[in-house]
Parts: sequence; C-alpha cells; structure tokens
Amino acid sequence: MLLTCFASFAHADVPIPENQIESADFATGKPVVLIDNWAALYGSFEDLSVHDSLDQTWHQISVPALLSSIAPSDDPMGQTNRGIATFVTRIKLPEDYDSRRLALHIPQYTPSVLRIVSDAGIEHTIERGRLGTSAQEEKSFYAEAIVPIPIESSEFLVLIHLSNFQQARGGFFYPLAIGYHQDVLRAAFRDYVGSGLLIGLLLVIGLYHIILYRQRRTDKSPLYFGILALVIAIREAIMGQTLGTLGLIDDPMILYKVEYTTIALGVPLIALYVMELLERQSTGR
Repeated sequence: MLLTCFASFAHADVPIPENQIESADFATGKPVVLIDNWAALYGSFEDLSVHDSLDQTWHQISVPALLSSIAPSDDPMGQTNRGIATFVTRIKLPEDYDSRRLALHIPQYTPSVLRIVSDAGIEHTIERGRLGTSAQEEKSFYAEAIVPIPIESSEFLVLIHLSNFQQARGGFFYPLAIGYHQDVLRAAFRDYVGSGLLIGLLLVIGLYHIILYRQRRTDKSPLYFGILALVIAIREAIMGQTLGTLGLIDDPMILYKVEYTTIALGVPLIALYVMELLERQSTGR
C-alpha cells in the first residue's frame, strides 16, 4: 500500500519546499534520494522560476504520492488517480560541490516532462513518454534513466509535469536520486547486476529442471518447478526494469499484462508442483 504524506499550505505565497543537501550527504559516494519536501498541484502544468512562491492550492508531499492524494475531494477524475499535475522541489547544493558533474537517476513512472530551472531559466528538459489530456494523446514510457545535468548554479528547481489517463493508479511513485554522475551510475549498476544475477540463476535452474523432466517423463515435478523458475525470471526482468532499460520492451501496457500474467501462472504452477510431490510421497515413486 502506498503511503502519502501531504498537507495543503496554510497561507499564500509560501516558498517552494527545499532539499538542502550537505557535503556530508555525498561523502559516502552515494546519490541523495529526494523523498521529502516536494510540492504538488493537481489539474494544471505550471511553469515556475526559482523566485516564485506557491499559494494555498499546492500540497506539500513526500514520494510516493498518488494523484488522488492531491486532487480536490469533489473531482471525480482525480479520485480515480487520473489527470495532470505539477511537482516541484528546490535543490540547494553545498558550495564545494561541483554541480557541472551533476546527474539525476530518473525512475520509471507515468508520462512526464522533467525540467531543471535555474536563475538562467530552463537549463535541461527531459521527456519521458508523451504528456496528454486523454488516453489517446498520452504515450507511456517504461524505463528508468541516468541523465547528466551539468549546471553552473548551486540552487535550482526540479520541475515535473506528469499526466495519467491510462493506468489505474497514476502518480509520482518512485523518488529521484541526485549526485555526481559516476556515483549515480555506480548505484544503478549495483542494482542491475543484482537483478541480472538473479535472472541468470533462475534461467539456469529453470532450464536444468526442464531437461531433467525430458530424461524422466514419469515425474512431472521438475517440469512444474522449471517453468515456475522461468516465470519468476520473467517477472524479475519486468520488476527490475531490465527489459525497459535495455530497450527490449518500452510499452508499459505490454509489460503490465506480462507482469500480471506471471502471477496468474505462478499460483497454479506452485499448486501442481506440490501436488506432484505429495503424489510421489504417497505412491512411493
């Protein structure tokens, strides 16, 4: 269950929520995950500058945040987690930080346009899919990315325009991470390696047990176990974003269908495997 922390701003003209990043935050060589201190506005795409303030229509949130959590209670579209929204946070870097080597780790989420805004204006624009005001206009994109965003200023806004008219649960699900480019790459690489090793192990186990079944067809338990391992490998490739990141499949609708199909296949395969083991034990095969 997604938990969302949010509150309406009590007064008009309040500053944009700020993520103050200290030198010590980068000392470990890990990127800083931007979970707290975001502001969100449902129902419009707002273009802000670093000098702007926010009125009472904005909500202060933490990630993850469903669209229904920031939509008015009387808005039927918002309560179904569909619609458009703007998310923003202010980043303040330490003075000794080289912002020209900056990079963002952008996870997959509903279609969005991410902008980096400094005193000089919009410095970087990163499009993820195609925004829309209907399911026909919108185009989803399922893949995370690591994007260099060299910038001269130590203070800037991360501004996200987001739309969702296709998925049942739209919102800002996964937090961004910011840091030196090599640190962001290193952290993402560790995740990819872990997921890749798990997928490889499951593929080997699955194929091995299927070969065992071909050599002894009277015992079907290796077959069920082998197929189950392959199904779990496919699910890990989707959940770990391996397929999307490698560009093999970037259509989220296809990936969601395959993801839920693995659940539907996994349950009966486990049942068949257990039944086969029990039958073997009872008959003494």
